[in-house]
Amino acid sequence: MRPTPRVRRRAQPLMTDLCAGCRDELNTGDTVYQLAWGRYMRSCITPTYDPWTGPIIEWHTRCAPVNLAPQVQPYFCVVCSELVDDGEEVAYVTVGDKPIPPYKRLERRGYELPLIAHLNCWPAP
Repeated sequence: MRPTPRVRRRAQPLMTDLCAGCRDELNTGDTVYQLAWGRYMRSCITPTYDPWTGPIIEWHTRCAPVNLAPQVQPYFCVVCSELVDDGEEVAYVTVGDKPIPPYKRLERRGYELPLIAHLNCWPAP
């Protein structure tokens, strides 16, 4: 059973042009992981961005802090293992190519999510 929803303070975006792992620069075209908060919509592979935060943090694929196991739809929360329902707020990681500024959503994201969790299951910042 999923935990009771809790009030969550909106975090400020932490994303810079530096990898959160090695602190080296992330360049346009680099293949990276990107953590974001958004809303899962069953008709889309990638959840929406939270309009207040957008991408939170990025890593080179070689610098990811954990091993990631990509999933295809239907998605299951990596914390509670329950199905992610249409319209739920989630924390998620995508992998793709860093776009040209000012764009933020990764290009060529594919059909899998390396990580997805209910926002209420995700550790508070």
